[in-house]
Parts: sequence; C-alpha cells; structure tokens
Amino acid sequence: FTVNEFMIEGKEMAFDWVRRMDIGSYPRVCCGSAHGSVYVADVEANKLLGMAKGVHYSRHNADSSESTHLVDGLDERLRGLLYGEYDGGGVLDVAMHGTNFVASAGREGGVKLFKYIDGTNVLEYVGSVPTLIRPLPG
Repeated sequence: FTVNEFMIEGKEMAFDWVRRMDIGSYPRVCCGSAHGSVYVADVEANKLLGMAKGVHYSRHNADSSESTHLVDGLDERLRGLLYGEYDGGGVLDVAMHGTNFVASAGREGGVKLFKYIDGTNVLEYVGSVPTLIRPLPG
C-alpha cells in the first residue's frame, strides 16, 4: 500500500510521503506523514487499517490545524536551528506499542496518543501531552 492510494473527503489527496515509521507487533506498523497524518497498516496483508488525517501541523493543512499558531509563533532563527532551511511540517516521530497504540509528535510540540480499534478504519484520539507555550531559554 501507499498513503497516496487513499481519498480524503472525496478528492484525491496531494502527494504525501512517509516521514517516520515504527513496527509494533509484526506485521502491524505505524507511519507518520509529511502532511501531518498518522497511519496504521498490516504489511503482510498490504492493507491500511486506520488513519488519523492531518492531526499534526503541516503547511498542507495549515488552514485547518488548531496548532498552527504554535509553529508560526517560533522565532525564525530558532525554527532554522531546529528544523533546517525547509520545514513543511508533518510528523516528527511515531512509536507503536503492541498492535493498537500509537504515540506521535509533530512540529507543534507535545505528543498525541491514538488507539486503533480492530475492524474500524480510524485511529481514535485518546489524549495528549501538550508542549511548552514558549521554548526554554538558553
């Protein structure tokens, strides 16, 4: 499977790519995308099992992301040091525990936790640990 095979709200989604991946209990994996989405898949069955679309800040979903103000509020010099010359946003890291728990982090900071429920096609949002409002001095 590829993340580009799926539809978002009746339209083909713009080209997206996997930025991070983690293996839970094989054959389950989770992936974080450049567009800020999180996916759970079965690699043996070659099947996407569930997704949480646009849950992390990305330039591709900036209009709809509630965390846009956190990323836009970063000092330009700090943003360059943290993320390099180009930062389109998206998922910074993902981790999968077992077959159904996924933790993900994005440019907006903090960690979000999701649970995949067998037989559904969505990742259920469980909770989050928020980021600091402003970076620590130093």
